[in-house]
Amino acid sequence: MQDHDYVNMSLLDALHLARRLSGKSEDEIGAAMNWNPGNTARIFGTGEYWPTLPNIPRMCVVMGNNILIDWQHAQAHAGGVQHEFPAIDCSGLLTGMAQMMDDLGSVANEAQRAVANNDIERAEAARLVKRLLRLCTDTVHTIRGLRPIAGNTCRGNDL
Repeated sequence: MQDHDYVNMSLLDALHLARRLSGKSEDEIGAAMNWNPGNTARIFGTGEYWPTLPNIPRMCVVMGNNILIDWQHAQAHAGGVQHEFPAIDCSGLLTGMAQMMDDLGSVANEAQRAVANNDIERAEAARLVKRLLRLCTDTVHTIRGLRPIAGNTCRGNDL
């Protein structure tokens, strides 16, 4: 089962989602990939500079997730990479924020139930993961709509 809507996600956002989920800094990933700091900054920047195709599987290993491969797979099955996404309007922003708050509330409620007996059970952890992934997806969709307005100036590590 696919956890994120990769078809409607830009490569930049997939890269930053993969990095965020890794729990590692850009510098840590760059060092593990044997990239110099300048190359690392360009790869994680907002420009059109990407890791080479042979580096992507290794990068997935370093980051501990397959977000970039899953993104490529989804894009290929959708007929190609969509680079441009429409700007979000005020109504869309409010709707997106409301959905994120609803998702956050669901996660918080699930977490409260999970810790009530001071022991997180497997099923509870699985529900938390599912709800957190939904929150990530909704967040990325809102970011995708804001990027055309912001001019792609915001990097994933600026948060």
